[in-house]
Amino acid sequence: MAMVVPNALILGHSFVRRLKCDLELGFDPRAASDFNLCGTASVHLRGVGSRTVQTLKENDLHVVRDLLQIFLSWK
Repeated sequence: MAMVVPNALILGHSFVRRLKCDLELGFDPRAASDFNLCGTASVHLRGVGSRTVQTLKENDLHVVRDLLQIFLSWK
């Protein structure tokens, strides 16, 4: 049986978006976009400026739904 890799979603304001960009650009060789989890988890970053908890709920929870659909399609 294949191992199921858990998904980790980091959802937040513009800090998360900037962190994602920095990781993609390789700003520091010690930092990795998968947080060096070596296949033990799949990390997804979603950051949007000026978000509060309420506006995250209203505007960004579709990302969770989309990730669930991707996960279910792998099974």
